[in-house]
Amino acid sequence: MKILKHAVKSLASLVATFMGSWWSVISFGTIISIWVLINTLPYTTAWHIDTYPYSFLNLILGVFASLTGPLVLIGSKSQERRYQKLIESIYTMEKKQNDILMRKNKYIRKKVKQKQEKQDKKEKQEKDEDSM
Repeated sequence: MKILKHAVKSLASLVATFMGSWWSVISFGTIISIWVLINTLPYTTAWHIDTYPYSFLNLILGVFASLTGPLVLIGSKSQERRYQKLIESIYTMEKKQNDILMRKNKYIRKKVKQKQEKQDKKEKQEKDEDSM
């Protein structure tokens, strides 16, 4: 069952990728144009499968649409899940980097404060020595 589910998701992902490309638009346009030409031109009468209203072509396109619609939706859902996982991993990575930077920032502020305190203490001692 898991293998079948994975196969359907893979097929759906491929169909969704193909259907969302210019290649699919151009290829379908070409196929339909060839179909119409073969079934319309007078010197191709031996090959006429479907005459003018093109009801067989309509049937094929309807079946194709009814099959690709759900596959595109399944593929887009799986793509959405992949994007969600990617976003979550980016978030955790950035949070870890932010934590590291905050720790480094605390360390640097602590060192700067210590240095400033030393400097202030030294200036105070010099001031006290000068006033004596």
